[in-house]
Amino acid sequence: GVTYPVKEIGYQAFSNSSTLISITIPSMVSYINEQAFMGCDALVEVNLPNTITSLSNSLFMSCKSLNSIIIPNSVKEITYGVFYGCTSLQSIVIPDAVQYIGKEAFKNCYSLESIHLGNGLTSIGEGAFARCSSLTEITIPNNVKRIDDQAFYACSALKTVNIQNGVISIGKEAFRGCSDLTTIVLPATLMTIED
Repeated sequence: GVTYPVKEIGYQAFSNSSTLISITIPSMVSYINEQAFMGCDALVEVNLPNTITSLSNSLFMSCKSLNSIIIPNSVKEITYGVFYGCTSLQSIVIPDAVQYIGKEAFKNCYSLESIHLGNGLTSIGEGAFARCSSLTEITIPNNVKRIDDQAFYACSALKTVNIQNGVISIGKEAFRGCSDLTTIVLPATLMTIED
C-alpha cells in the first residue's frame, strides 16, 4: 500500500481520548490544529518536533496527567488556553523564540512550581498564569512590555516577583489574590498599574 507522510494533525484529532498515554509527533508535521489533545486525561508523555512554530488554542487543555513537556525552540507563540487545567504540570521552560503567551495559557496549573520565561517574550496574556497556586517566584524578562489583566491572579504561593526593565504596563488585578507576596521589584520603565 501507499503511505502518505502526515504534515498536519487535525482539529480535535485525539481529543478526549481516555487511553492515550504517550505520543511522539514526527518532524514532518508542521502544524497541530486546535484542541487536538484536549481532555486526554491519561496523557503523560508528549514529544513535539522542532518543525512546529505555534501551540494552537486549547491544544493540551485539561490533560490532567501531563507532568512535563519540552516546548521546542521553534515555537514562536503559545496561544489561548494551551495548557489550561493541566493540573499535574510541574515545570515549564518557555523558549526564547516565543513572543507571546496567550490568554489563560497556563490557568489552573495548580502543580506548576517553576516557570522560566524566554528572552523573546513581549507580552503575557490575560489570566496566563492565573491560579498557578504552587508558583513561588517569577522573573519577567526585559523584552516584556505588558503584563495583562489577571496574569498572575490567585497565585497564592507567589512570594517574589522580579519585573525587569522594559515593562510599561501592568493590567487590572494582575497580582490580585497573591496573598503570600513579600517582594515585588518594579522597573523605572513602568508607566501604568491598572486597578
